[in-house]
Amino acid sequence: MRLLLDTQVVLWCFENSRRLKAPIRRAITDGANRVYVSAVTAWELAIKASLGKIEIPDNIES
Repeated sequence: MRLLLDTQVVLWCFENSRRLKAPIRRAITDGANRVYVSAVTAWELAIKASLGKIEIPDNIES
């Protein structure tokens, strides 16, 4: 399966948020699935970080 994650889901993944339901988390972490993140997500994260709204996690590349 191919998954395209939006910015909020990416943030929830890095935060290990409970808002990310277990079946979705399993799909994202399943090695058989291809997970994609838009280049726009990187842009949105950079903007939010520059405004002080979020702190980008150290493990963003993991």
